[in-house]
Amino acid sequence: MTKITRTQLFAFRARRQHLAPETRGNAPTDVMCILKALQPVQATSGKMPGTAPHPRTRMSDYDDDWTERLRASAKLIKGRFMRGNVAYVSRNDLALYAAAFRRATRAAGSLSGQRILERLERHGPILKSTLRELTG
Repeated sequence: MTKITRTQLFAFRARRQHLAPETRGNAPTDVMCILKALQPVQATSGKMPGTAPHPRTRMSDYDDDWTERLRASAKLIKGRFMRGNVAYVSRNDLALYAAAFRRATRAAGSLSGQRILERLERHGPILKSTLRELTG
């Protein structure tokens, strides 16, 4: 097993996050590659709601219009991911992230629902207060 030093680990993480000088983007085509590597990308804080994220720190040369054009052309889609927070993903990866961050739903036949159904079938039409007493 190869031992990884702390410096190597930080260098790897910087490259993966596009923070290393050799991985920084400098063209409009690099923006989508960077955002895809980081997605789901949260919206920029302190901006108007619906403003696309701005990966300024990960690019050598950056223009705010680049991500706005991606959002306007629907290549970058806004959704609620990561516990309901607004974030952006690539249109091609939307199905993947929608499935990964889907909220868990309750089972169709919950225990209390089954108990109520059994009481109604057994006792027939009853008042809500009586049903509450029977089911607890």
